[in-house]
Amino acid sequence: WAPNVSLAYCGTSSQPGVALDESAFSASTYGDLWRQMALIDTEFVLTDLAVTPDGKDLFLTTANEWGPESVWQSYTDPLGERWERVLTIDSDTEAVMLKLSPAYDEDETIYVIEHNGDKIALTHDGGDTWDWQRKSPEPILDFVIVDEDTLYAAIPDGMVMKSTNHARSWEDAVETELDGVNMLSLATDGTLFAGGRDGYVAYSMDKAESFMLLEKDKPVGSGDVQVLADVGFEENGWVYAATVEPDEGLWRWKMGVYDDWEQMDSDITMLSDGEQVGGLIQGLEGTLYALRTEPASNDTGGMTRWLCPTCAPCADLEFDHVVEGLPDDATFAAADGFTTTYPVRTLWSNDVETDVFAIDSSIDASHEQHIFLFRDTLCKRGPDLEAPEDGAHLDVNACNCNRDAVVVFDWEEFDEVDWYEMKVYLDASPSEPLWNTFSDYEGTVISPWADTTDFASGMRYGWNVRSSEPYLSPWSYVWTFTPTLCPVESLVPDVGASEVEASPVFTWNCSGAVDGYEFMLAGDPSYAEPIATFSGATMLTDSAWACDEVLDLATNYFWRVRAVHGDAIGSWVEGSFMTAPAAGDSSGVPAATTVDVPAQSSGVSKYLVWVMFGLVVVLMVVVIVFTLITARRY
Repeated sequence: WAPNVSLAYCGTSSQPGVALDESAFSASTYGDLWRQMALIDTEFVLTDLAVTPDGKDLFLTTANEWGPESVWQSYTDPLGERWERVLTIDSDTEAVMLKLSPAYDEDETIYVIEHNGDKIALTHDGGDTWDWQRKSPEPILDFVIVDEDTLYAAIPDGMVMKSTNHARSWEDAVETELDGVNMLSLATDGTLFAGGRDGYVAYSMDKAESFMLLEKDKPVGSGDVQVLADVGFEENGWVYAATVEPDEGLWRWKMGVYDDWEQMDSDITMLSDGEQVGGLIQGLEGTLYALRTEPASNDTGGMTRWLCPTCAPCADLEFDHVVEGLPDDATFAAADGFTTTYPVRTLWSNDVETDVFAIDSSIDASHEQHIFLFRDTLCKRGPDLEAPEDGAHLDVNACNCNRDAVVVFDWEEFDEVDWYEMKVYLDASPSEPLWNTFSDYEGTVISPWADTTDFASGMRYGWNVRSSEPYLSPWSYVWTFTPTLCPVESLVPDVGASEVEASPVFTWNCSGAVDGYEFMLAGDPSYAEPIATFSGATMLTDSAWACDEVLDLATNYFWRVRAVHGDAIGSWVEGSFMTAPAAGDSSGVPAATTVDVPAQSSGVSKYLVWVMFGLVVVLMVVVIVFTLITARRY
């Protein structure tokens, strides 16, 4: 006894001195319940496991051929480093199932039930104390917990029964319309699904009062079915299912919308390497994991992972094949003691990561069996974007405006990520992707890389990033940027122009994509009292404007123009000019230079001038006489 007499320690054994005699160092509070804590001499097969919602405790069931089946608890950091045996079950079937209440954080309820048997144990304090319930009236093949007092149990011949008083008594069994039930799954809205043993799925929406087939003539495949409702089933209606038959794949069905199953992993089943799904489980954020029963290798086995199993049918259903870290031939199949294809998997999740636990049913050369943990740190969010900041207006390449805007992109670097994918969208709309690129992230990514990635000045773009290897992460939020508008050029009249007409035509050029131009004309360089101004709803849409006023002559004027595209506004480009002077007015213009030209004598004699004058007079007389004579004849 301990000094305070509250704890007792002892060594226990079923067959002292015999190998594997279940002997152990044990402790008890007042001797009521003993926990085997160390030096446990036993050998067993791992059968089931469950992790608490906070990830601090892991429970495990085991079976052996010559002794009782056991329930174990680990609460070390890391989980599984040390175990204590908290319950033994004298089972006849060598397989024990263990499940936690959905509200375990509040009620600490755990049910332990003999598979294909009638023994049931229950704890309401996280395994510190246990109560044995009355034996089940029928052998239980699988069960799901609704709350601490309510559970559904699958029994032989395709039946399901219900208890509302923590398995002390059971209501009459109900037919599921299945030839046999392989497993049960409970949706978040209370809909109960039953995976059959012949490829069909049945469901109940009235708390197991009645069942109907999901589709009478459309099975998922053949053989034992794994079925799981999406974590958002109440809103989206998605259901996932797979059979254990090789190469039949994973399928989904949208309740109330679909009239047939849609395959999600044809890329895998087309390999025809005996792929089999042995269990489905989903994180709270929606990531779906499918444990595989074929031996692990580079191309098969392990687990497949879908970040977005509910994505629209028109989208690619992207998934990852998770095998890294698994030894060859590891397999996630149910233990031999189960008469059904019982799914053996559990997970817990927080805002940062998800831990998936699975039992490897294979036993290695050293007669050891393992629990594998996959820590998913990429399922919650995409990388945080860092530069350019959201909504930035960027300078374009000064040496070649409106060709290739040189932009440096930067984002958060994730641990143990090898490659990232980046996408750029027109007008920040994911429905209009322009191009994508991949980076192994050496601090920054500089774009563009090719002519197809040109950024036009003044256009609005969006960009986001995700990890691509070893596994996909969600896309980051979309940030936007706008290359600064190229300035206008080739102004007419340009700076310093003179003798410009009083109603001038203003013209300019701009190489960027624009919606229009803001324009100002004034008689002073501060534009304090503009003569003409165009902006907002009145901005000019052409790169020219004919002045509709007559400007003062011989006067200096100033004008400026800039491009506008969306919320991007270019810089002002200015010109100035002087109008032409009035006729005969030399004010305001350079005076003409006077040159004295010496007088020169004419080269034509006066005599010749008089001769020419006389000839003209004679000619006029002749014309008059001719006119008079002609008139008398008619």
